Amino acid sequence: MSIEIEGTPIPTPQTFEVLTSDIVRQDRTASGLEVTDIIATKKVFRFGYSSLTGSELAALRTLLYTNYYFDLTYPTENGSDTTEVGRGDIDGRLLRNAVGDKQYININFELRER
Repeated sequence: MSIEIEGTPIPTPQTFEVLTSDIVRQDRTASGLEVTDIIATKKVFRFGYSSLTGSELAALRTLLYTNYYFDLTYPTENGSDTTEVGRGDIDGRLLRNAVGDKQYININFELRER
């Protein structure tokens, strides 16, 4: 099962994690007691690539940066699921700038459920 952004398959990541994150509101009472309200629990999707070519990274950036929110389809135990996510920053570094296509390594990014 491939991972898709807006229906377009992306390169298969070496690492793919689905985590949960609580959105909370915290405050203190007059006596100093901390109180916390859990507003929502959302999924966080972490992607990791050991390397991508310059053209693969450019195609991925185009998908991620066309809109701030977009649909992500990802594999689950029961097949697949689709959810609307917001983009994050892409980290990575250029390994070599050779003639032809560049090579990038250690590319990581997160997407957060809307």
